[in-house]
Amino acid sequence: MSSYLPEKAFVVCTMQMSPTKGQLLADPDRRDISVIHSKKEAALLTRVDLLLKDDFGCKNDWRGPISIGGFLGGLVAGAALVVLSVATLGVGAIVIGACAVVATVATYAYVKSNSTKCNTVLNSWQNPHPTVSFDHVAAVTQTSFITCGAGGMLQPFISPSAANSAARRIAWANRGEITVTGVISFMFGAAVGYTGGTVGLVAAGKETAIGIIGAYAIYAPASYGEKKGMRSWFKSDTGDTTYDRLIANQEATEQPEWFEFKYDSPDDDFNPIALGKQTKETFQRSKDIRLANRNNAYIERMMNVEGTRAQKEAAVEAIAREMSKTEQGKQIVDAMRRKGSGKIWVKSNKTRTKGNRVTAKHRTEARTARSRAVWGTKGSGFTDGLAFNGVALMLPLLVTPLDEYTIKAAADFADEDIANGSSVASTSH
Repeated sequence: MSSYLPEKAFVVCTMQMSPTKGQLLADPDRRDISVIHSKKEAALLTRVDLLLKDDFGCKNDWRGPISIGGFLGGLVAGAALVVLSVATLGVGAIVIGACAVVATVATYAYVKSNSTKCNTVLNSWQNPHPTVSFDHVAAVTQTSFITCGAGGMLQPFISPSAANSAARRIAWANRGEITVTGVISFMFGAAVGYTGGTVGLVAAGKETAIGIIGAYAIYAPASYGEKKGMRSWFKSDTGDTTYDRLIANQEATEQPEWFEFKYDSPDDDFNPIALGKQTKETFQRSKDIRLANRNNAYIERMMNVEGTRAQKEAAVEAIAREMSKTEQGKQIVDAMRRKGSGKIWVKSNKTRTKGNRVTAKHRTEARTARSRAVWGTKGSGFTDGLAFNGVALMLPLLVTPLDEYTIKAAADFADEDIANGSSVASTSH
């Protein structure tokens, strides 16, 4: 029997890295709350209650950094192996160890500073109760689940033991997937680094090309077959299990991928088609950052011109004309001009601050866009980062089963939880 969900019911996410369960909260900003669980004295949840007590550590945060970090670490390690042929073992070990420490610290810092904020990316409840409403909003039950913009699905639980078991299994699979990803990237980077150090950059380029062709010719169809085979095996004949519901939602968001050489579902991680686009985006955003730095220098020149009043005004306008040749510079000049007179005052902290504020905004936007181009994003349904696509390639055959297992684990423990469910009495205030 499927129960309605009270506030602080437990929840697990198919992309969580931590082996601990989360909790669901009612959202008083989105509805009036009057229907209360009679025993737990907690609000009963509805489809507008998309609020978690705490964020989950998301697997999506780790994929790109681990891949690029593993590759770069392997690249240096491969080159260090070449050094070992002419240097002592101790020198090579120090180089490899130092690179490992730097890569680990950098990866952890990047993930912590860019961690997914769950409450901002939760999409909607799926499979709400078709007839029962609380406070004029459709109720949700143990058979409902939440879809997340980061790519995961959040399954609710009543039983803390079932939620704990599901969280541990899912975290184990996701950590395993991330570890395998890092090892594979390290091995690929080491192969490229060693090849480049022994027989030259051309050979290293060929090594990289072989990896990309291998991703197309071997891993892409194999991963596709693995995923479809596992889903076919786990699906029930009746089509009414939790796994059936989760997979139906997953497949509804996935586009056809066979023989298309691109991967655009939330659970796939390699899209080589985007390499050209992301390379161009990375280059353009780097230019924008350099332009922002140059505009900062222009502002300082404006604020420190010398001479008579007429000479200062003429010098400032000459700099303003030069800046206005770009859209970014024109916005800064417009922000610095005084309302009414339209003049830019020299040696004015207020004027300098206005200009620097716009420049800082441009620089931040450019850095964010460049980071997304390099590392990738799940916002459009697939990962399309330059570094991630060019380095990670198609993850080998162990990765897909680990990824798919998270859905199976969530479903199995949810079915156990539902089987032990009970009816819920409620009161209205």
